[in-house]
Amino acid sequence: MPFKLPLLSAIGLWAAVFSMPAWAGAAKAQQAESSAPAAAAAAIPGGNSTYWGLPVRQIIFPKVPQPADQKDLLDRVPQKAGQPLDRELIRRSIQQLNDTGRFADIRAEEQPGNGGGIVLSFVTVPNYFIGDVSVTGNENHPTANQLVSAAKLRLGELFTEQKIDRAQDSIQHLMEENGYYKSTVNVEEHKHEDTQQIDILFHLRPGPQAHIGEVIATGDPGYNIDEIRDITGMHPGDPATARALTNALSRLSKKYQKQDRWLAQVSIARQIYKPKQNRVDYTFDVQPGPSVKIEAEGFKISQRVLKRYVPVYEENALDDDLLNEGRRNLLNYLQTRGYFDASIEVQKHGMHSRQMRVVYVINPGVAHKLARLDITGNHYFSTETLRPLLQVQPAGRFLSHGRYSQKLLSADIAALENLYEANGFEQVKVTSTVQDNY
Repeated sequence: MPFKLPLLSAIGLWAAVFSMPAWAGAAKAQQAESSAPAAAAAAIPGGNSTYWGLPVRQIIFPKVPQPADQKDLLDRVPQKAGQPLDRELIRRSIQQLNDTGRFADIRAEEQPGNGGGIVLSFVTVPNYFIGDVSVTGNENHPTANQLVSAAKLRLGELFTEQKIDRAQDSIQHLMEENGYYKSTVNVEEHKHEDTQQIDILFHLRPGPQAHIGEVIATGDPGYNIDEIRDITGMHPGDPATARALTNALSRLSKKYQKQDRWLAQVSIARQIYKPKQNRVDYTFDVQPGPSVKIEAEGFKISQRVLKRYVPVYEENALDDDLLNEGRRNLLNYLQTRGYFDASIEVQKHGMHSRQMRVVYVINPGVAHKLARLDITGNHYFSTETLRPLLQVQPAGRFLSHGRYSQKLLSADIAALENLYEANGFEQVKVTSTVQDNY
């Protein structure tokens, strides 16, 4: 046996063995917001036209300024110059033009041409796409970038009046959150017919900033109103801003977290703007919850170790996921100290009282030491090459119990598989066998 511990009768011996065997595209994506399909259906010439069957002498696009664009559109339409005017070809032509996503409205018009035949005109109303979006007249809070982000107008997306209305409402809401309840937002549009882009400029008039009025708290805060104001940092007369409210909620939550009240709930119950006084009254709702104490039973674990391994302390929150993560961490801690068979149960007491206890009930089992570690089946890499990759280590001079836990064992298996896969052994499989009372 490589290493002998005192009190050998209370110590089991284990051995672990590893075994191995272009803009037009953007328009199409947003075509659901365009009115082009309905316009196209209404633009087909009526059945009583006196021009059906007459030869088409010329096809023109009077609202398309660029010759290159006109040529591209002429190539797309099935109705060609020199062919008789055909109802089905006109319908298909309008559909082809609509599919480009460039037009909000399309209609076909005919008129007699000089020297016989007819001239066919596709009269179009172009779609426009969002170009530059900017803001003038804003204060420092919110910033111009925050206001542009609030507008949610993405470069290259289809322009509609509904989107501009929504953008104005969003900007107005952001201004109000920062205390500018009397602000106005006007829109200026600049169209570029050559690119079918439209630049949007929002003009802001912020008006006077509102101030904080009454600050009260409902629920069971445990503090008087002056203390609540000091904790939140919100006092009558201060500027009413989104940042002030966010900081107030954060300070109030941290106040209870420092008392180990991780189930505390802090929120804004009411936020009322009073135009005549240009002030905002705030009502906080506070449910502090119980004071939580975390303990360990069945095995001596210090508070320092609990705070290190139970993430409730780090996250300043309490839920089953965090408690179970703490259970796994403590189990790994015990296994690295030689308690390979340890088990832990989480119990909660007094959840609806003023003080709640979370107890990790530990059954450590018998202390073991890892006496031996073997690697078999490694025909490509030598054992001397693989051993330095492993975190699991047998007992020795500096490791009285060895180093072992299920977490370390899983990590070692993954490390060996990754090494073999990186060297071309895609079907490699590493398994482990643990022998108790070795």
